[in-house]
Amino acid sequence: MKVYELCFSPTGGTQKVANILSNALADEIVSVDLTDSTVHFDGITLTQEDAAVIAVPSYGGRVPA
Repeated sequence: MKVYELCFSPTGGTQKVANILSNALADEIVSVDLTDSTVHFDGITLTQEDAAVIAVPSYGGRVPA
């Protein structure tokens, strides 16, 4: 099983937590940095056997717009 780590982390804190969780789930991790607006994500495809860790920061219990 591959784990896809989809992470938006402008300051790096959310990325650290996502890395800990992803490393606990699988040995094969594909990191996708959603913070980089120049990256095209059309080549990313998940299969039924894959899992996704989706991480975004929250402020006051809410995800920023």
